[in-house]
Amino acid sequence: KTKELIDNFRIARPDTDIAVISTMLPHFRVSGFFQKQYLFEDALNELFKEYPNVGVVPVTSMHKSLLEKKRYYDMTGNNVNHPNDFMARVYAQTILKTILDI
Repeated sequence: KTKELIDNFRIARPDTDIAVISTMLPHFRVSGFFQKQYLFEDALNELFKEYPNVGVVPVTSMHKSLLEKKRYYDMTGNNVNHPNDFMARVYAQTILKTILDI
């Protein structure tokens, strides 16, 4: 679905830069669908590696790096998978860095 969405958007607006955002990681105790989110960023990078003007915003990698120093609880609004104000700033900074590098 993501590739189809990007393909359709590129047909409608071929000169537009696109940023696809990977997500923060879920809490390690959450099961089911959420436990596969760590795979999404690499899959997005692979899917769009040959697309001109499409960049993947590596929020997953940034969050993984932050988890080496900070508690999950300090970066989440619901202690499952939603960012708090700190992590929202991380999203914004990572998006900005990616946009400037496209």
